[in-house]
Amino acid sequence: MSSMKTMLSAVLLITFIVSVTCDFGKLVSCCNRVSSAKPKVALVDFLIQKEDLPCVEAILFITNEGKILCSRPNIPWVRQKMKEIIAKKNTTANVTEKNPPREEKTNNQVA
Repeated sequence: MSSMKTMLSAVLLITFIVSVTCDFGKLVSCCNRVSSAKPKVALVDFLIQKEDLPCVEAILFITNEGKILCSRPNIPWVRQKMKEIIAKKNTTANVTEKNPPREEKTNNQVA
């Protein structure tokens, strides 16, 4: 009976730790506030975040340095910047497809 209580206690403790860890990860990895201000740094990518409390609906812009800026999704400059980033990605993808990387010959390769 004692081992049964110990096992049950261990299972409950593990369940609690996992649930707290999952909740903590959610709180840390999402925007719970957004800004309307247009940043003065280069934005290279974005993610769309849906509302899932405590996370709010947001566009998460990623800077050259890898920082994340949380912006309001319904502001005109935000929509425009998203379009620019998508267009730039499409242009880069097309150039890569048209000009695949060439293999360079080394001294060990036969022509």
